[in-house]
Amino acid sequence: MTDPLVSVVIPAFNTGRYLPETLESVFAQSYPNLEIIVVDDGSTDDTLAVARGYGDRIVLLERPHAGLGPTRSAGIERAQGDFLAFLDSDDILEPDAVRTQVDVALRHPGSGLVIGDGIEFDGPVVISASLFHPVFADLLATAPSGEVTGWRYRDIVRACPAKTPGLTLVPRTAADAVGALCTTPEGAQDYDYYLRIARRFPVTIHSRRVARWRFRPDSMSGTADERQLRWSANAVGVYERELTRCPPEDRDLVQAMIAVQARVGFVHACVAVATSGTAPEAAYLAVVAPHLSWRERFVVKLLPAVPTSCARPVLRGTRAMLHVTRRVTRLVAGPVRSRPGTPPAPDAPARD
Repeated sequence: MTDPLVSVVIPAFNTGRYLPETLESVFAQSYPNLEIIVVDDGSTDDTLAVARGYGDRIVLLERPHAGLGPTRSAGIERAQGDFLAFLDSDDILEPDAVRTQVDVALRHPGSGLVIGDGIEFDGPVVISASLFHPVFADLLATAPSGEVTGWRYRDIVRACPAKTPGLTLVPRTAADAVGALCTTPEGAQDYDYYLRIARRFPVTIHSRRVARWRFRPDSMSGTADERQLRWSANAVGVYERELTRCPPEDRDLVQAMIAVQARVGFVHACVAVATSGTAPEAAYLAVVAPHLSWRERFVVKLLPAVPTSCARPVLRGTRAMLHVTRRVTRLVAGPVRSRPGTPPAPDAPARD
């Protein structure tokens, strides 16, 4: 039997310094039947020149800058494969990633989304040895085969199942059924995409490691101090859209997750001010603020101007709020993990 064609779609914007390592990880795949599509989103560095240097080893699409959603969708539209593998232009596939994903997909032909595990790294340092939220880690812990398949929409509402697109494989039939990625400017288009797939198809999750997610303070996610507020605000935007299209019986859960993510973003913004003096970004605070209590909204108005001399009292207050947040989150979304040295929080939407 001939291996089905897999199209690896790589949107790229100003990642010329990382793109060679990303592409080499695709060229090194043990799976032979690949189509590699790089979509340049109007880069202003040397990304386009780097991509052109690979000649006919890749399909190169050049577009004016339009953002992640339209750029990834352009790659999907061009792709000829039976399966679509998504990879950010600064991340790395493990050598057997595509073979592993295809084998899992063929065992579960009804699934609309296959998700493996990975690590988060920064140079030689492994920051996280697994990328699964506890919602999905707990599911896999009960599966002797390290693989589960089923209707997982409510689980995916509780937590984004893939921190980076390199963990995923999507059959062409599912991609055609759900349509293009959303074109909103915020950075959670992938989470929106997974929710749309999970409403229409079963999802398969397995424990094999398929990708390495690079930590970059200059990425769309921002620095360590900025990213949780950004992630939470982006997730709120996704949930607000989801309220208009989710099944009626799931609206209470979606509404509850809006409140959870708003509180988590607020708490982390307070902690960033208290611990490092990092002023929260007003645009993201404005997204979460309507879903907070009046006391928290009052603090939101003060946060951008909090002097460092107030750090210790603010931190005491946010620690108390974080305790409440963790209890609410556990009730709604299950146990929560965090990176060492950072407050626990629900895992973020996919980082782009």
